[in-house]
Amino acid sequence: MLNKRIVLKHDEYAFVEDQLDAVLEPCQVYVKINCCVLRVPNSLARQFVKKTPKSDAPFGREISGTVEAVGDRVTLCKPGDEVVGIIPLDSDFSGCGMYCVLTEYDVVLKPDIVTHLNAACAIGDALKAYTALFYQAKVVSGETIAIASAAKGLGILATQLAMECGLKVIVIGSTDEEIAFLHALDPPANQVVDLRNKKHGLVTTCLQETGGLGVDCFLDDGVDMRHGKDIADDTSEKLSKYEVISSLGVGGRWITTANDLQLDPADSMLLSMKCSSVHFLFEDSWTLSRGAQGKYLHILNDVMHKLSAQVLRPTVHHTVVFNDCLDILGNLDEQSTIGRILVKM
Repeated sequence: MLNKRIVLKHDEYAFVEDQLDAVLEPCQVYVKINCCVLRVPNSLARQFVKKTPKSDAPFGREISGTVEAVGDRVTLCKPGDEVVGIIPLDSDFSGCGMYCVLTEYDVVLKPDIVTHLNAACAIGDALKAYTALFYQAKVVSGETIAIASAAKGLGILATQLAMECGLKVIVIGSTDEEIAFLHALDPPANQVVDLRNKKHGLVTTCLQETGGLGVDCFLDDGVDMRHGKDIADDTSEKLSKYEVISSLGVGGRWITTANDLQLDPADSMLLSMKCSSVHFLFEDSWTLSRGAQGKYLHILNDVMHKLSAQVLRPTVHHTVVFNDCLDILGNLDEQSTIGRILVKM
């Protein structure tokens, strides 16, 4: 069967058409893709792909669709089932395409009440949020968490998940659109921080909300690498590592997506005095190392359960049709987008 998909070829996006092998291995499933999240891979994922011998790197990974065929040992789904999943980082298949082949352990059943759009939109960011909150921060009810970029895909679902767990939530934004979105959250966050407001800054707010103790957990989506002395009089709207460390309380956990984080001796000393820890968030570890496959599938199934119960409510910024993807990718600006952009096949 002919499969049209998008690949990254020599740092440029392109359509390719190839013949899809109809012979499935025993545990594989053949999925007709309904929609896919349009998201540029992070730097760590790009570095991994560059080390593979493939000349055409697949693009798009968070998908929702319908099972067309299954291998003879597949037990978790059957033809006709609607499924949602994440294409592994080392797969040859693009999620931004017409079809893909996965193992049955890469997908879970999509509840009928959940739309394909919401399922695909939520699955990747919810996996990151679960990993950060429950497997790294190990949060418990009553603790305080600060969430940076809370109006982006990860931040939205992490905020909802934290509220559902009984945490006190401080959300952070840096544009008028983000602040308006965060003030309109339902249920509302405990506090909204505007990074542009230097008079009532992040550190001050975090300390005020915790009685001067500092937050138990801080989840960021990238930080400014400069030291606090270098940005003291700066008007930058970017979160700094100095602000993060200063906002943490004793025993605080810093969960960061910055894979190139550099800590100066002064940063390390402050973290040590607080007995705080730093955790690096890279959700693809679940599929690159299959040692915790049961936990991974549990997370995906629980995401679908919480979507059907409307505990998690992803934000779809807008959708695009498949044939217009190349034009969109050339001008994709995820930093100024509330929620996620999705492709409908």
